[in-house]
Amino acid sequence: MAKDKFVTLAIHTKERAKMLKAILEAEGIETKIVNLNILNPILSAGVRIRVHESDLPQALQLMEAVKNANETMQDNTKRILIPVDFSEYSKKICEIGFRFAQKIDAEVVLMHAYDVPDYSIFARNTNIVDFKELEQRRNKVVKSESADFKNFVQEIKNKVERGELPDRKIITLMEEGVPEDVIIETSQKYNTILIVMGTRGKNIEEIELLGSVTAEVIERTKIPVLAIPENVDTERFESVENILYATTLNNAMLSSVDVIMNLFKDFSFKLFFTHFEQKEDAWNEIKLVGLKDYLERIYTNIKVEYALLKMQNDNLLSAFDKFVLNNKIDLIVLNTHRRSIFMRLFNPSMARKMLFHTDTPILAVRN
Repeated sequence: MAKDKFVTLAIHTKERAKMLKAILEAEGIETKIVNLNILNPILSAGVRIRVHESDLPQALQLMEAVKNANETMQDNTKRILIPVDFSEYSKKICEIGFRFAQKIDAEVVLMHAYDVPDYSIFARNTNIVDFKELEQRRNKVVKSESADFKNFVQEIKNKVERGELPDRKIITLMEEGVPEDVIIETSQKYNTILIVMGTRGKNIEEIELLGSVTAEVIERTKIPVLAIPENVDTERFESVENILYATTLNNAMLSSVDVIMNLFKDFSFKLFFTHFEQKEDAWNEIKLVGLKDYLERIYTNIKVEYALLKMQNDNLLSAFDKFVLNNKIDLIVLNTHRRSIFMRLFNPSMARKMLFHTDTPILAVRN
C-alpha cells in the first residue's frame, strides 16, 4: 500500500532539522528535509521537515517530547558527559564513567560527535547531478555513524542488564560538528558536572585525535574534565586512595579544592599538594605548610600532605613521574586557565604535557 502525501511538520535551521530527522527515523518515521530556497539552497537560512501525513500525530508527539526534554535539562540533577567513538578504548572509558556516576549518584549522557564535509560548499563548481551525488555520499556517512552509535549504545545497555556496568539513567545523543565544540556545547546544555574523556598514555608517541580533542576541551571548558589514559587499570579507579594536586599556589586554587571534595566526597583518600619549583624559594614551603594546616581544619575527613618537586636534570616531568610512582598516585589534579590563542599554539602548558605523558587519570579543573 502506497504511503500518503508528505506534509510539513516544522521549519528549523539545518542543524536542528538533522537532529530531529535522526530522532524521527529512529522511530520508523520517514522524514525529508527540504530547503526553503529551492533556487539557491546554499543561501537558505532554514529548511522544512516533512513527514507522511499519517505519521504526523506521532511525529508531533516526538517533537514535543524532545522539546520538553531539552527544557528540563537545566535542573539540579547530576550528570556526567561521556563522549565516545566505537572503540574498545571507549568501552573502558564508559566503564570508569558509569562506576563513577554510581558513586556520586549521577545520570550518564553518552554522546557521539562526528564531523563530515559540508558538500554544499562545492555546489558552485559542480552541476546539480554532481551535487546530488555529493549529498548522497554525505548522507551515507551520517547513516553509517548513526548505525555504529546505535550498536555501541545497545552494547553498553546489554552490559548494564548483565550487571557488568551499574544501572544508571542514560541519555544518548549524536551531534554533527567539530568534536571539541560539540562536547563543550553539550556539557553546558545538559548541565553536566563532569566530562569523562580519553587520552593516549606515555607509550603512544603520536598525539592521536582522541587525545588532542581532550586537550582542547580541557583548555576551553569551565567544567571539570576527567581524562582517562588508554592503559589505566579500571579496577584501580574503583577506590581512589591517593590524589596528587599540582598547585601553582595562587588564591583561586581553593575553589578547585571544593570541586575535588564535592566529586570525591564519598571516597576516603590522601591529598598530596605538590608544587613544581623551578628555582628555590623559601616562601613556597611556607605557603604549602599553611595550606596543609588550613585544609586539615576545613576538611577533617581527609589526610593532607605536601611536597616540593624540583627539577631533575632540568626535567620537571622526571620528578613528577618519580613522585607518582613512589606515592602510588591514583589521580592527578591539574589547574587550567584560559590562555591566548598565541600561547596555546606556541607555548604548550605543563598540563598538556602531562596529559599525553602519564598513564594515571587526570582531573583538569578550571581556576
